[in-house]
Amino acid sequence: MVDKISDQPIDIYLLFEEDKQGTVVTGFFDTGDQFISSTTPTAKYEEAENFMRRFAWRIEKIKIEDKLSDAEKQLNKKQDEQKDLERKNQSLNDDIKDCDAAIEKAKTALDQNAKEQETKKKEIEEQNKSVGDVKSELDQYKDY
Repeated sequence: MVDKISDQPIDIYLLFEEDKQGTVVTGFFDTGDQFISSTTPTAKYEEAENFMRRFAWRIEKIKIEDKLSDAEKQLNKKQDEQKDLERKNQSLNDDIKDCDAAIEKAKTALDQNAKEQETKKKEIEEQNKSVGDVKSELDQYKDY
């Protein structure tokens, strides 16, 4: 593309200026014996314009690629956050299952405890009767 302007090496100088609409880039093409301008032969001038146009498109492409990269990073971050939330959800559900299992175990233990208390109360009644019987037996010897 530059070889259509000159078959010799050329120097290209770019001036970047900021304005309210963005950055304005002005290109200066030095062929060694002259600068390309609107008075230069049309083919050379058009090639210089094409160069600047392609340069602008490449810069715009780079800008959009950077924007895409930033958007993808944000997407990855949000996906990672979603995965963290899903792991936390699973952990909380596991905690609930563990607690439910502990509650069921405690209910079973309570039922067993109630049965053991009933058994123990019967044993205590029987032991009280035995104690009463032994006291009655002892009372027979109170005068001795």
